[in-house]
Amino acid sequence: MKKITADSLWAFGSCFRYLQDQKKGGRLKGAGFVEDNLKRLIKFVETSELAVCLETNAFGNLRNKLEEFRDLDVDARLDEAQAKALVDELKELRSTLIAELRTVEAYTLTPKRHGVDNLMGAVPGIFGQGVFEKLPEIAQFDLGEAGKCIALERPTAAAFHLMRAIEATLRIFYVRAIRVKRANVTMWGPIIAELRKKPALVKKHKVLLDHLDNIRANFRNPTQHPEATYTTAEAENLLGLSIDVLCRMEPVLKAK
Repeated sequence: MKKITADSLWAFGSCFRYLQDQKKGGRLKGAGFVEDNLKRLIKFVETSELAVCLETNAFGNLRNKLEEFRDLDVDARLDEAQAKALVDELKELRSTLIAELRTVEAYTLTPKRHGVDNLMGAVPGIFGQGVFEKLPEIAQFDLGEAGKCIALERPTAAAFHLMRAIEATLRIFYVRAIRVKRANVTMWGPIIAELRKKPALVKKHKVLLDHLDNIRANFRNPTQHPEATYTTAEAENLLGLSIDVLCRMEPVLKAK
């Protein structure tokens, strides 16, 4: 999967149209003129990996023309033969380009509650300052994957990653919160049971423990076993719950 912006498609079309309209006297050098637009067109076809277009004689000839233009004087203009040859190559490439682009599918990401940019690559930004960095690495990974899954509307996959992130963080929380005489437990339910044996912890973290029990019973277990599927809205809600419990665990995580 490659990230591509809508304005790059607009720019490519503009480059193609500009070059296709060239006549004798067209300016070659400088930003926005023939050489610059030809560079942009060639780069787009190459980075888009349009394999059929890349193998055409027309595309090869356009590359050659770019090399020819590179050594010309800064004030150079297209002569009649250069303009005709450029336009002819573009016309030949255009038919192949249209045919190949019909086989290429592009998708746009619809707006999400936490913002598509955050979900796709800036998940730390949806947490409180400094919280994300204190989470275990595997939880950071899973939260990043959950964000992408929500942005790409794979909500059940997002739920799996969110539950993994919480469980990984809960294990660290347990060993930070109980320093001595810890039970040898690594699973969500037994960890909560052990934490609830400590009256001081229950008093201090009652809301957290209640939330964790709720998430385990109503989301983690049905997702894991598997009994539940999710809509995008439900996955976004679950992300909100996950952020809440992770932020509540953070003060204990930073203890050495």
